[in-house]
Amino acid sequence: MFPELATDAKLFAIESCSRKSADFTAIDLANFVDAKFYELTQISKLNDAPVRSVESYRLDLRRWGAKFQPNTQRPYFEGHERQDVIAHRQEFISYFLHRKDLYYTITDGDQPVWKIPSHNPSILICNS
Repeated sequence: MFPELATDAKLFAIESCSRKSADFTAIDLANFVDAKFYELTQISKLNDAPVRSVESYRLDLRRWGAKFQPNTQRPYFEGHERQDVIAHRQEFISYFLHRKDLYYTITDGDQPVWKIPSHNPSILICNS
């Protein structure tokens, strides 16, 4: 419906991902598109919800070739190698891996697809 907005969004994502800092997220793209959309349509925004969901922007980024990889240049914190920290980290990760079929996830690849939980879905809330 707004091809120029889609082009601007893609350029914004490419420029943001090209920066040295690894702080670009799908929320940044959602905020950018939101601002451009309301600027183009000259409609006043009624609530805090973006025009499209953040998940749909993640799918757009994947379609455009974005790869979601961990930042390997993270700072090292003393204590990461302590036995109690390692044991807690392994316990924390195994908790989620044993319950992976209970969460909605997106497959990898060129055509990402939502994977629906097999039974008793759980909601995982992250605070960042």
